[in-house]
Amino acid sequence: MFEKRGFKLPFLLTLILMAVPLIVGLYIRLDDISVWNKHKEFYYCNNRPLFTSYDAFYYARWGKEFAEGKYKSGDRDSLRCVPDICKYPNPVPLLSVLGGGIAKIRNNYIENVSLWLIPILSVLCVIPIFLYFYRIDLPLTGYLSSLVTVTSFIYFIRTTIARFDTDALNLFFPFAIALTLSLGFSAFSRKKAYLWLIVSGILAQFYWWWYSHPGLILTMIITYIIASFLFYRNLGTKEIFQRIFLLFLASNPVVIFSGIFNLISLIKVYLINYFHKEVDAFPNVFLSISEAKHYDLSAIARITVGNFWVFLLAVLGLLLLVLARIREIFLLLPILGIGILAMSGGNRFSMYLAPFLGAGLGYYLDLIVSRIKKYNWRKTAISAIALATIFLVLYFNNRSLIYVAHPLITPSIEKDFIQLSKLTPENAWIWTWWDYGTAIQYLANRAVFHDGQSQTTPKTYFVALSYSIDDYVAARNIILGVSSIGAKGIKKLLKSGKSAEQIKNEIVKGKFIGDIKKPIFWVFSGDEIGKFPWINYFGTWNFFANEGKKSGFIVLNNCRIIDPVTLNCGRKLINLNTGKIVIVDKKNPTTIDIRSVIIRRKDKILKKYFSHKSIWNLELIETKDNNSFFVFLVDNQALNSMFNKLYLLREYDKNYFNLIFDDFPSLVVYRVNYSSFAIRKNKYP
Repeated sequence: MFEKRGFKLPFLLTLILMAVPLIVGLYIRLDDISVWNKHKEFYYCNNRPLFTSYDAFYYARWGKEFAEGKYKSGDRDSLRCVPDICKYPNPVPLLSVLGGGIAKIRNNYIENVSLWLIPILSVLCVIPIFLYFYRIDLPLTGYLSSLVTVTSFIYFIRTTIARFDTDALNLFFPFAIALTLSLGFSAFSRKKAYLWLIVSGILAQFYWWWYSHPGLILTMIITYIIASFLFYRNLGTKEIFQRIFLLFLASNPVVIFSGIFNLISLIKVYLINYFHKEVDAFPNVFLSISEAKHYDLSAIARITVGNFWVFLLAVLGLLLLVLARIREIFLLLPILGIGILAMSGGNRFSMYLAPFLGAGLGYYLDLIVSRIKKYNWRKTAISAIALATIFLVLYFNNRSLIYVAHPLITPSIEKDFIQLSKLTPENAWIWTWWDYGTAIQYLANRAVFHDGQSQTTPKTYFVALSYSIDDYVAARNIILGVSSIGAKGIKKLLKSGKSAEQIKNEIVKGKFIGDIKKPIFWVFSGDEIGKFPWINYFGTWNFFANEGKKSGFIVLNNCRIIDPVTLNCGRKLINLNTGKIVIVDKKNPTTIDIRSVIIRRKDKILKKYFSHKSIWNLELIETKDNNSFFVFLVDNQALNSMFNKLYLLREYDKNYFNLIFDDFPSLVVYRVNYSSFAIRKNKYP
């Protein structure tokens, strides 16, 4: 039994304290819909709202196929990871079942369902968070913990409208499991204890079905076992083992055993490989993933509680809570552990930290109110605190209140991806950067080499290499070589003793090209303009120095023509006649020489060279409406890259690539030409 050291609340006040975070959390998410509906040209494509995460396309495709009866659980998936081929998840993800099932019933797109489904699911975490602390007589701790959680910026942006992703219930399930396990400990009878353990096991299986990370379930069960022997030895060793065995059975032994391997994998990815520049001899793509980037303490404070000093106050309150109530909150330690990973790992883990920071703040309030002796005064104090904290939390976390969710795909790119299904044959393979891999699978029903769930293989390096390399033949060889041997072949070469540098050189020379029967298309999309510096960083990787080239690729915004030979780009004045850029600064004006000016206009490319010894080049690329230009400042390496030649300039060699679709900047598509190429059979160890 837990020691009673707090206080209880009237039923109505309890409901109000639990309802407030639910209502506030829903409001700050659903109010974005009015903005979206008012400006549909930015947020919709063909009456379908645009997804706000890359992974949304992954789950949406499974949902669509589930609703259509086409899902092949555990079978090979011909649209993913070509030529290696990944498998369909087994079973179909629970999120996909929900989204696809509701969309089918409502005769609507999954995108429309995700507008309201994700916000509703995301605030359900309030219930187990609040109840966990309420049952140990810390109602204000539970109240503020749940309120801070649903208003924290990190959790908000990961659970916005149209973000069809698993984060929506990734706090609900761990807290619900911890709650039911603790109820099992405090049950008065053995039957009730066993019942709560069975409920915990069922929740654990749903959690696995939802998130497919049984390693997290395993850590919670291990924590339960430790708590049993630390705090509840009075139950008797036999009874403790019986309860552990029941939980083991209820949680599904297959899930538990798979959790061992999953936990090892998670530790390898997030605690070991995360800090390495190379993984399996090739560049570590995690360096470029925004949600995996490490934030310092001040940034973590801003995205959790909104203020650094509030963050420190919350941490101190949390320490006091842990010291005073370690027995009661012991089962929450695995969740807290994930949150603490944000201190040294990816910022995405901060969403697991937010509930505990809120609990730290709420613990102060519980300590204060518990000292008030008169019952009426206590109710008045709680009501005043509840109202005050709503305003304070929203004040510090006002970013969540004013932020409007934005899609991670534009209407024009989505429209062109749908068009891609008509431009390419059904058996086509699409060579492109990984971010929109699942979008192409979902919208165009076409196969891709890598996507957001398979971007950590060596194929990602070779895709980057093809973007940054300066030779058409080499780029074509890379595409055909990877299409022939895939990630499995590359790993086989590594095991045979070849270095990554040797494999790269041999693939560039076309050594491993085999008999390729699929038509291959190279797709460039508008989002790659902002991502090219990272793509180029990986593509120019030096295997001896363990680093790539920091790309000299700069987008110049707010440019306007002052006179026939002068551009004004903010504080930069560019003279197209002299090849000089003057950076206007009253204290320290500077001048940059440029080597060349390249203008692409009406399918014609004009080039002007200067005598300056400079690494910089200016490019002006006309938009499709012929009324404005994209302006880029690029260094010599970026200038000669395939990304620049094929995508920006659309300057290509028909012997190797044929332009089949040009909707710059949204989408530019080439067919890889190898019909006249002497195909050799694969011969590699």
